[in-house]
Amino acid sequence: MIKKTILTHYGFGMCSCVHCGEKRIECLSIDHIKGDGRKHRFSINKQGHVLYVWLKNNNYPEGYQTLCMNCQWIKRFEKNEVNRYALG
Repeated sequence: MIKKTILTHYGFGMCSCVHCGEKRIECLSIDHIKGDGRKHRFSINKQGHVLYVWLKNNNYPEGYQTLCMNCQWIKRFEKNEVNRYALG
């Protein structure tokens, strides 16, 4: 399964959140460390499964990490990566 392969690579050899250790694959996703995920996904026109394929085909570029969705949202708020106006 490519998702598990990618998450394990960006989880430093573990298929888990690099922040809290969450292991349930349903909770895990790729995080753009610099917070430019939306811009990047639109520039390469890829998201979801296709993003995993892109990461593999591009030799696992730097700038990504495996986070659970809770840690990803916390990071977005702490680093001001969320457009607060979109939240209502």
